[in-house]
Amino acid sequence: MKPRILVACEYSGRVRDEFAARGWDAWSCDFEESDTVGQHYHGDVRDLLTQRWDMMIAFPPCTYLCSSGMHWTTRGLRDPKLTEEALEFVHLLLNSGIPRIAIENPVGAINTRICKPSQMIQPWQFGDDASKRTCLWLKNLPLLQFDPNHCVPPRGYELVRSAYDMLECEGCGEPYCPEHEDHYENCPCIGPDEEHVIIRVVDGVRFATRLSPAPAKLLWANQTPSGQNKLGPSPTRWKERSKTYPGIARAMADQWSSIE
Repeated sequence: MKPRILVACEYSGRVRDEFAARGWDAWSCDFEESDTVGQHYHGDVRDLLTQRWDMMIAFPPCTYLCSSGMHWTTRGLRDPKLTEEALEFVHLLLNSGIPRIAIENPVGAINTRICKPSQMIQPWQFGDDASKRTCLWLKNLPLLQFDPNHCVPPRGYELVRSAYDMLECEGCGEPYCPEHEDHYENCPCIGPDEEHVIIRVVDGVRFATRLSPAPAKLLWANQTPSGQNKLGPSPTRWKERSKTYPGIARAMADQWSSIE
């Protein structure tokens, strides 16, 4: 019997399709139709919670939960009941009885009203050129792991490479850089002891630049004028901004699909 996963509040199909590709009976569910062909329940996730599921990954709507929008409530411009209803929905998902659960949301009311997240992740940690601090609340699932050598640096910066980050040269055994196809001592990678560079540390990952002056801000593609964070008003703006980044979807499936 195939393991079953419910991807709640997902219309993009990205997480669903990654698990399906690894042999799971994967279903997404949302009030929106699915963007891609796949097993999708068009309706209320509450209709499905009593079925047998081995895992649920849920993306509850963040409109009334995220810190960036709470000022509308605190200024009296939005009914506080909407946040209370959103929190009740999160409680419902967490207490659904499904043995393994992951809840994804930005920093906000879940952190302060329910519990602190299990971890915070960034898309650039998983290969996407974007910065978007995201919280995960995990039940019987391990923390997502990322490879610092595969992180995407911000504009004008590079990853800081140490000799131990490199492969071993098949010919001589010395550190070898596959990106530049040269030994570490000869490749143009920025090293940790290099002079005349500016090093910034973000979530434990070291980025560096030789530019002078150094860029004032660390910017990824979604933060540039044409990026996802700068999309103009439109009926579909919320959909584009809420999609799970492909690298995170792959990491979830890679690391959680084999859990027994």
